[in-house]
Amino acid sequence: MPSTFADLRLGDHVCHPFISDDERLAATVEIAADALRRGRRVMVCAESLTPQVTSAWLHARVPGYAEAAERGQVEVLPCAEVQLAGGTFDPARVREAFAGVVADTTARGYPGLQVITDMAWALRQPYALDALPAFEASINDLFADGRLSAVCQYDRRLYDGDLFHRVCSAHPVTPGQALLRFARATGSPGLVLEGEADVTNRDALAALLASLLPSDGHVLIDATGLEFADVGSARLFARFAAQRGDRPTTLLGSQSLTHLLRLLGAHDLVRLQPAEDRRAAFRVRPLRDPPGLRLEGDVDDSTAPVLSRALTDAATREPGDVHADLSGVRFISLGGIRALVSAAQGLGGDRALVLGPVPGHVRELIEITGWSTTPGLRLPGPPPSGPL
Repeated sequence: MPSTFADLRLGDHVCHPFISDDERLAATVEIAADALRRGRRVMVCAESLTPQVTSAWLHARVPGYAEAAERGQVEVLPCAEVQLAGGTFDPARVREAFAGVVADTTARGYPGLQVITDMAWALRQPYALDALPAFEASINDLFADGRLSAVCQYDRRLYDGDLFHRVCSAHPVTPGQALLRFARATGSPGLVLEGEADVTNRDALAALLASLLPSDGHVLIDATGLEFADVGSARLFARFAAQRGDRPTTLLGSQSLTHLLRLLGAHDLVRLQPAEDRRAAFRVRPLRDPPGLRLEGDVDDSTAPVLSRALTDAATREPGDVHADLSGVRFISLGGIRALVSAAQGLGGDRALVLGPVPGHVRELIEITGWSTTPGLRLPGPPPSGPL
């Protein structure tokens, strides 16, 4: 992760260690300003400073803060009313509370919620300190839909080494360590993983996999976006498959990852499918901003049903327009075009399926079939031609 928070995405659960109050406040300003600029809702949980002082600090430094606060887009709350509501730390209640705020954020039309929390609140109760690493790990699945981003600010001066390292491992992202990003798979239960997985985010990955254990039927782990996974991470995948028993698990990954799993004996437990060997490859990745999907590979008659299910899922999750980035589509059949048209027609109201970017060969097929004027389907104009 870069030294600044300019690349912070919806779906990121970040551990931010700091060593001075000025550093924490500067980060809070940067994160809040970026989130407001992107149209997100912002929730700041204050502890070391009162909400009034924190709000005044942000008001003086974040462009548009006063207007955002007036319309309810940003709020500063004391941790005593959030993490310690009722006078004690209840992990299940806090999880439910955040899930409720995310749902309300979506209902109000915001693309997502940005939370910034001063984690000094945990020092009030010994139980909270002991429960903190497990709690941080357990809420990672709340981020998988790409509607929530949270930065948990830990004062490095206040936490002992062992607890601090366990807290970091429970987060997929900690500045200066391996960066793991993830999203819920479309079309079937599973995960799409990107970045790096090692000991620095081991507990986060373990918790994400554990959240899928109750899933019946087939589970897909698309790890093709992992640039690196160590042996410990490969063991987590193997253990996950073993715990699922007879329920099928497929892992898509690099040759090095699938080789590691074979060395661990996991080839009898999980269907290994090296990404480099797949034919007629087709992948659907979630888009968070704008909300929708990115399609990659070949959309033929065998993969069109996968596309249809993914579009239906996206339309159910998103209250507004659904965006489909087709820039990675190498081939699309008439069945694939029909899937797009049917999804657009099914949105209803003022909603639309917005296609873009669209490769020339896909645009040509949509226009030839006459489906470019389908109600609910929005096809942007072709890119301008270059100079003659």
